[in-house]
Amino acid sequence: FPCTLPGCKQVCKTLGDLKRHESVLAHKLPSWECHRCHYQFTREDALKRHTKNLPNCAKAKVRPRGRAAS
Repeated sequence: FPCTLPGCKQVCKTLGDLKRHESVLAHKLPSWECHRCHYQFTREDALKRHTKNLPNCAKAKVRPRGRAAS
């Protein structure tokens, strides 16, 4: 299921994933940020997963995400 928004090359596995992607995710600026490493996310659950999986994220080398990073 490819994204129908101009310039986006995202391909999703399910129609539900595509609808979520097009409506609230990749086409908006990130609004959640890790207070330790300043990595930015478009969804709160992604930030929670990040902090759970990377307890030492301040030491990890991460790149900013989203259009604001370009």
